[in-house]
Amino acid sequence: MPNIAKVITSAGKYLISPASRRIPIRILPHYNKWLKNPEIPDFGKWQFDPGMRFNDADPWWKFGVPRKELHNGIDLFRYLSREGCSKDVPIGTKIVNIYDGEIAKVTPDFIRSSVFVKHDIFSGNLQFYTIFGHIKIAEGLKEKDIIKSGILLGEIAGIPAGSGALPHLHLSMAWLPKDIAPCFLNWRDLGENFFINPLF
Repeated sequence: MPNIAKVITSAGKYLISPASRRIPIRILPHYNKWLKNPEIPDFGKWQFDPGMRFNDADPWWKFGVPRKELHNGIDLFRYLSREGCSKDVPIGTKIVNIYDGEIAKVTPDFIRSSVFVKHDIFSGNLQFYTIFGHIKIAEGLKEKDIIKSGILLGEIAGIPAGSGALPHLHLSMAWLPKDIAPCFLNWRDLGENFFINPLF
């Protein structure tokens, strides 16, 4: 049973932090369901090694080589099965959309592609985005498509030769200027101050 006082304290800190530093309340039920029920038959819970979490400085697949910038999301790669075995996420695992939105950008990344989904959730002049990295895009999916929660975005992609990485999903969440031009929706141009911790 969880420590209730700790849970209440954590929730209080979360709710009094600035809106631009937290996940919007309305997305939380969808996100919690998405995070706890991926498209993996024997899934129990996610495991996070050093380097997989938000703001980690080192990559988890090649320790000792610092990242050029702090990690701006979480990497979903290893999970504990219901039988208690530690396993890697299989290539081809389906990735579905978390919350209703619009595909603002599909852009190549160093493994495959990243999908920027913008949501009709605002905080001042900022708009909330979820960003799915390193996936093979679902056939027919394109920019400006309106997509509902649970719609297939793609799947965990295989790794190109020489990348040095391992197959995984990178998930970022960000509050971006609502008038941001699509050409700036890429990992190179977005500053770290826009990103928030997906594991609040």
